[in-house]
Amino acid sequence: MPASPFLFLGGALALDLVNTEVIIRHQRHDLLNTPDDVVVWMRAASQHHPELAGERWKASAELLESAKTLRVALRQTFELRVTGARLKAKDLEPLNHILQVGHHLLEVTKTGEMVSRYSAPEDSVERAMLPVALSARWVLVEAEPGRLHKCLNEHCILFFYDTTRSATRGWCSLGCLNRARSALVYQRGKQKRGTAA
Repeated sequence: MPASPFLFLGGALALDLVNTEVIIRHQRHDLLNTPDDVVVWMRAASQHHPELAGERWKASAELLESAKTLRVALRQTFELRVTGARLKAKDLEPLNHILQVGHHLLEVTKTGEMVSRYSAPEDSVERAMLPVALSARWVLVEAEPGRLHKCLNEHCILFFYDTTRSATRGWCSLGCLNRARSALVYQRGKQKRGTAA
């Protein structure tokens, strides 16, 4: 079985959706090209994000469009947040469109504990994207703002939530850090060779 093309390095479901656009050999690649790709991503994501456990998704053109629309809005929103730029209400419209289809319910568990659950109509496309929207809400409102980062490798476009104690992690992965270091060593060597000639 071939390895999954999807990366789950973001530390939050919303960041992992944004990270379905990657740079390969200096070219931007979209990993969500068909409705089936979205379902495959969501199934793979459920292995990393417990909030998706038990969810079922149906491939459709509407699901693909909803995922891509939300991804574009989230990438822009996270980019603005990372750079410290001011967000505007219109930046949040696609996210709020999905969040507004849900509502909080109170449930009693088998052990008698009361819990809050977010619910939405089962057959809506927005329902499929609701866990991603709730994750984005957490990143933007509840998480520590200084822990949201974009990878420092100039040839990478991935975002991640830094869980290190110092919150100074700069790369999405060790592989990306190593590629950035190799590129720097190569450039320095090239400059030295150019200067010596």
